[in-house]
Amino acid sequence: GGFVGQNLGGAGGIGLVSAIGTTGTAATISNSYVNGGSVTGTTSVGGFAGTNQGGNGGPGFSGSTTGIVHGIGGAGGTASITTSYASGGLVTGTTNVGGLVGFNTTGAAGTGIGGTAGGAGGVASAGNTYWDISTNATLSGIGLDSATGLPSNTGATGLTSAQMMQSSNFVGFNIANTGGAGAIWR
Repeated sequence: GGFVGQNLGGAGGIGLVSAIGTTGTAATISNSYVNGGSVTGTTSVGGFAGTNQGGNGGPGFSGSTTGIVHGIGGAGGTASITTSYASGGLVTGTTNVGGLVGFNTTGAAGTGIGGTAGGAGGVASAGNTYWDISTNATLSGIGLDSATGLPSNTGATGLTSAQMMQSSNFVGFNIANTGGAGAIWR
């Protein structure tokens, strides 16, 4: 990716001794941008991130040693990209290529051992994100979304280079028109 290769949520913890494993840590990228430069690769190539993936769920375990031992695996951590954009750079690749994110995927569910449930895979999402369709007109915002198995624009909006120069097009961004206003963007 132009900004980050992989944004990965943490794996869920192992569920042992009548307990639920801990939830994996979240991986969040917000208020960030990439401007210019080309991104070229073969698989999972994006103008902002190559892969945005929720963490894998933790395994659950059931068995007996001196008594009943069982637990449910913790859920995988979420991975999200919000209020961010990629502009001006050409993105090229072979598989899972997106103007913003190459591959957006939920983490794998944890394995249940001995009849106990593994943790759910962490969810990956994008929201209030933008990419330049003047330089990447044929691309979707997300090259492959594992939720649908297809390219997607869920949470991602394509803007022309001219539209990317207008702050009113960046929904969800805290943009100031003057310096010293305390806003994140200017």
